[in-house]
Amino acid sequence: MCPVCHLTYHEGEERCLVDGADLEEVEDERIGTVLGGRYVLEEVLGEGGMATVYRARHNLVDRPCAVKILHPELSKDATLRERLRREARSAAAISHPNVVEIYDFGETPSGEPYLVMELLDGVSLRALVGEPMALDQVVDLGTQIAAGLARAHDLGVVHRDLKPENVFVVQSDEGPLVKLVDFGLAYARRESRLTATGQIVGTPPYMAPERFKTADVTAAADLYALGILLYEMAAGRLPFDSNNVAGFVLAHLEDVPPRLEGVPAGLADLVADLLKKKPEERPVDAHQVAQRLSRLRAGRQKTELKITTRRSLPRVLVTLDRWVGRIPVYEELLRRAYPDGAPAELEEHLAEMRAALARLRTLRNVAMEAQRELEELEAETVATRERLGHAVHVLAVDLSASRAAAKRLADSMSELEDAAAEHAVDWRTADAQLARLREPGGTPGEAEVHAARRAQAALEAWHDSAVGLAERAGRLRAAEDRERDLSFQVEALRKRLERVEAEFDEEAEASRGRLADNGVERRKLEMRIVWLASKVSAPLRDRPELRSLFDRIEAA
Repeated sequence: MCPVCHLTYHEGEERCLVDGADLEEVEDERIGTVLGGRYVLEEVLGEGGMATVYRARHNLVDRPCAVKILHPELSKDATLRERLRREARSAAAISHPNVVEIYDFGETPSGEPYLVMELLDGVSLRALVGEPMALDQVVDLGTQIAAGLARAHDLGVVHRDLKPENVFVVQSDEGPLVKLVDFGLAYARRESRLTATGQIVGTPPYMAPERFKTADVTAAADLYALGILLYEMAAGRLPFDSNNVAGFVLAHLEDVPPRLEGVPAGLADLVADLLKKKPEERPVDAHQVAQRLSRLRAGRQKTELKITTRRSLPRVLVTLDRWVGRIPVYEELLRRAYPDGAPAELEEHLAEMRAALARLRTLRNVAMEAQRELEELEAETVATRERLGHAVHVLAVDLSASRAAAKRLADSMSELEDAAAEHAVDWRTADAQLARLREPGGTPGEAEVHAARRAQAALEAWHDSAVGLAERAGRLRAAEDRERDLSFQVEALRKRLERVEAEFDEEAEASRGRLADNGVERRKLEMRIVWLASKVSAPLRDRPELRSLFDRIEAA
């Protein structure tokens, strides 16, 4: 492939016939292709067990982006494709600074689902762990991870595979910015039934104990994984170490993780709470985690973390503007090479180039109009996402407080029930002793008086515990009622947001279809223009007197 114009050649060719650039070997046949009529794949950024990620560019608005394409062997399952479509819609609806932004999704011509998302210029958390990080970095990045999870959980989206590779850190004007990626892919793979029976889906060092017992994955599992991440960031190592999956499974199920050392007690306590074996013993939600981490940030300096990237410069793509400037040079090329008139075949090639360019200009105008319609619809949807997202956040913070209060009341009631039971035993014991000492018709002795006092004290303590228990029960019912009311409101907003996303997909489908069809024709015309240019260039490139014109063509 030519790195300048993206014209592809068969093996054996060494230079581009259009601009003379040295050809480069292409290891991925998708490089240079266009998805959805807009997204030109430029370079492979990475490859995992489920998908390949490409750097791409929106060729109408000149916006860089990333495209994740599911591997072909996983794309044959219709259930999986639909699941990924729903996950993409859910991830797009999250609309949070700490979650990667999803722009678009679709299927390649051969049927592989793809996601189009913002291009992140940074590093994964994996590149930053391995040795203890500074406390301010642990707290700052941890707070952002928790904030991203909180918004996702509020909208019913569970990550299911939180690990350093899925936490990206980019540099922003305010400092390091966390972006969570790959929501729901592990669950999508599980639902596709493409894995063998009993096979673990996820990353064992970061999986909660309940993940090895049930297929149901809740938000509490994400919190456990966050606890592992915080431990690894602070200590420079995992809380559990093993050379095999079975070792991690047993450790998560049975071993108590060593307490973090050399950090504030608040952080050590939080990590210990996140790594509780039972989901119900962990913090009630990610909001509470973010709040506890935020308290640790109070008074601390802003995180300083230098992020070094190695991304190469973007390639230059074939565009309409380039060829508008090249056509006049080709005309001059033929005039100078053939003063008495160029061969008819070359004149025909040049005429076809002009016609193709005119058609390309028309198609681009049509595409830009469809793109503007789509962007207006997207802008309206984004505004609605942000408005509903803010409303969900406000309610979810109150809901988090209600959950925490209900949990505290439930825990205190358990203590009161135990105390009441003890006081009841004490009273029965004291009453029985008093009955043994009591002599009908006799005068009470000192021992009987003491026994009566003990019985009275036990009875009063039992009564007070019972009254306190009833009072706590009333408060707990009120807290649970408020929790149910807030949960109902959050769920109503969540469903409304789901309807907004579904309506956007339905309304955007026509524009996407027009852009895809338009893009196919534009791409064919672009490649035709390149082919015609190569035919005009081939017999003239080696003539020294024309070198300056070819330089102008390459510079255009």
